[in-house]
Amino acid sequence: MAPPLEKTDCIVIVGAGVFGLSTALHLAARGYTDVTVFDAQPYESTKYDYISGCDSASADMNKIIRSAYGEQTEYQDLSREAIECWEEWNQEISTGRCVPDGMTRADKVFINNGHLSLTDRDELPEFEKATIRNMERAGFSDTQLITTDSQHEEIARERGFGYAMDPFERKSKGESYLGVLDTTGGIAIADMACRFALHKGKEMGVRFVLHPDAGCFEAFCYDDRQRVTGIRMRDGRKHLASKVIMACGGWTPSLIPELDGICETTAGSVVMLKIPPKSPLFERFDPERFPSWSYRMRDGAIGGLYGFPRDERGYMKIGYRGTKYTNPTMQSDGKERSVPITRYTADEKITQLPKQALTVVESFIRDFLPEMVEEGIDIQLTRLCWYTDSFDNHYLIDTLPGQESVLIATGGSGHAFKYLPNIGKWIVDIIEGVDMDRQLVRSWKWRTLQAGQQPVNVLMEGSSGSRALKNVEMSTDDDLKFARRSPNLLRNFSEMGYIKGRKLVESELEARDHKIGSDMSNAAAATKPLVVALGDPKYVGDEFLAEFKREFDFEILPATNRQETQDLLPKFIASSRPVDAFIIRMGTIPYEPFDEGLLGSLLPQCKIIASASAGFNEFDVDWMTRNNVWFCNTRDAVAEATADMAIFLILAVLRDTTRSEKSARTGNWKQGLVPSRDPTGLTLGIVGMGAIGKYTAKKASVFNLRVKYYNRKRLPPDVEREYNAEYCSSLHVLLADADIVSISCPLNESTTNLISHAEFAAMKPGAFLVNTARGAIIDEEALIQALESGKLTRAGLDVFCNEPNVNPYFWESDKVVVQPHMGGLTDVAFMKSERECFENIRSLFRTGRPVAPVNEVVTM
Repeated sequence: MAPPLEKTDCIVIVGAGVFGLSTALHLAARGYTDVTVFDAQPYESTKYDYISGCDSASADMNKIIRSAYGEQTEYQDLSREAIECWEEWNQEISTGRCVPDGMTRADKVFINNGHLSLTDRDELPEFEKATIRNMERAGFSDTQLITTDSQHEEIARERGFGYAMDPFERKSKGESYLGVLDTTGGIAIADMACRFALHKGKEMGVRFVLHPDAGCFEAFCYDDRQRVTGIRMRDGRKHLASKVIMACGGWTPSLIPELDGICETTAGSVVMLKIPPKSPLFERFDPERFPSWSYRMRDGAIGGLYGFPRDERGYMKIGYRGTKYTNPTMQSDGKERSVPITRYTADEKITQLPKQALTVVESFIRDFLPEMVEEGIDIQLTRLCWYTDSFDNHYLIDTLPGQESVLIATGGSGHAFKYLPNIGKWIVDIIEGVDMDRQLVRSWKWRTLQAGQQPVNVLMEGSSGSRALKNVEMSTDDDLKFARRSPNLLRNFSEMGYIKGRKLVESELEARDHKIGSDMSNAAAATKPLVVALGDPKYVGDEFLAEFKREFDFEILPATNRQETQDLLPKFIASSRPVDAFIIRMGTIPYEPFDEGLLGSLLPQCKIIASASAGFNEFDVDWMTRNNVWFCNTRDAVAEATADMAIFLILAVLRDTTRSEKSARTGNWKQGLVPSRDPTGLTLGIVGMGAIGKYTAKKASVFNLRVKYYNRKRLPPDVEREYNAEYCSSLHVLLADADIVSISCPLNESTTNLISHAEFAAMKPGAFLVNTARGAIIDEEALIQALESGKLTRAGLDVFCNEPNVNPYFWESDKVVVQPHMGGLTDVAFMKSERECFENIRSLFRTGRPVAPVNEVVTM
């Protein structure tokens, strides 16, 4: 048996999801001082948002919180403990004790809006009856309310849960609405909750390495006796540790082959509908007015549905776990194991759902949410969400057999997120050997399916199994469109037992289909140029857009990344008509590069591509020019906002704000801090005197900075006087004289690695550097050497190479002030940039030339 851990021993956790985050928090709370969490996802930039590229089960918009567990009172008690913790977290946020960046004191990570469990039976299932009975025995009377009980309806109204007893408004339609409302439950705002836990962990001293290479587990490290001594990551670095905790979510079974037969990765199916803010449904499905819900959860393939109110963006999520799909993949040891595959996985991607899952979900929507169909709200996004199922639905939290230094924490089986605040306390108890006779701890031990034991989840059926994705018919994009659903498919829904009491008249459906076909024909015959935007231009303004539409037809392509754009754009053109102009909003990283592979289907009709970004290194302008397509960037829209960021970073590096804030947040106040630099009288050297450089120079005068600049072309004397800026004949002359260097030039072949070893050598000792342009203008390895050697005092960076996969050094170093490329991200800048795109297009079709072209096109 391994010796007990010392508080100073090194502990590494692989996985920054529910199990990993919670364990890190509780290790730190118990006084462990050397805890590091590794994950391949750059959560600090993606903020646990699925739409931003995160594909773990924990990275989600919302999750169900419930106390209801039937006869499993041990989980009921664990849920009650968790809910108390959720309420404490809400309190920490509202009082300002712990508020992560991007959140406010008004935010909540838990909304107590109730959880409604519905059935289509005439009486409650035994699970619900047992829940009511056991919650009463535990002292929680009248928290489980039967929807059809008039006395319970009155209790719900008195407690503010009246909206949740019949949220689908079925009683007024004479349809069944029998269920139980768990008034202790509701929803966790999942992405926000994970961000809170990450922030809280950092404040408690936990280190996080969140990077696709530095944070990606490759293998264990072993000593000469084959005992695990640490982990090796994709970047080749080894991290030795006294304890390794593997909490890798859906990836755990393929990383730990000893889990064969105990746990398997399976996929739930998720759809997201998007409710427009102006729709009356936006208010109706507000999380303060609509509960989380589940329907026929234990009824096999035709049940297993659950859902949520809409989120702040209007997304309303519905999930299906009636069939748990697998992706058996051959492993290096010759055995098949299910491995997650998502729209974001590197080697192989999947963007559709099994057709069976979509059929069940859509039939529920038609029966319970007909308003969605009536308003034409289709499914906008789908997701396969991968969990780790155990054969008995219990978690597995125990030492890896034969390796005392390794603890496995997995087997969430789709019901672990609710325990984010408290499961780590139990995991640390297990590490320390505390109260090991508790029922849950015994249930979570390493185990195998015994002879004659009936599994809750059947595992390891392999590639010949009926749930393997390769054996399953997948949906198509057309399957997501309610308006085009055929009468035959609707009859299939009805035969499955979902559409009850609702007569579907085929003649009405045919009339609607005829109208849709007519509308499409009319659209094809339109004479106005067709303009398509990649994403919704939310800041351009309704009046501005309405005026633009007088001259142009305008559509939005709802793609959120490169793969979706490659899939949707050709289909849109085939089903509609060729595109005359294409707009690309800010936030381009998920789509890059903008080349023929992404935009080729626009040819030969498209005449102009307009980008809302200032930089254009990620755009293949040569390809556009060869094909007679104008390309425009935004010349001035983000310039002032980016200059504001440059000034902020200049002041931040001078005043050493990273170290000061860290000292204050860790309770040390000013202890150990020294006086910082005053800007008055220092020389600011600006590299690149375009619009951003000029705004920076103008604003710098307020802080009594002397301004020098280096530019490809010298400015006219009157312009130099206007900005009080002195020209330097070469870059090295500027660097030798500047106390602070601010980069604001564009990225191209001549400026890639413009600032490298020789340039840092030319700078003043102890100089400061700020970059708001593009990361690749600076040689990052040379920058790190300059900071570590003391040649540079500090750097302020808003841009990086390989965004958002930033070199971990910059997150961890006190010598760097970091921002996640926020320079142009203000509401005014977004409005200006989006309007500039529209104006370039308007100008081309009015005058034959856009306002601000990057390239020159011979003919239109």
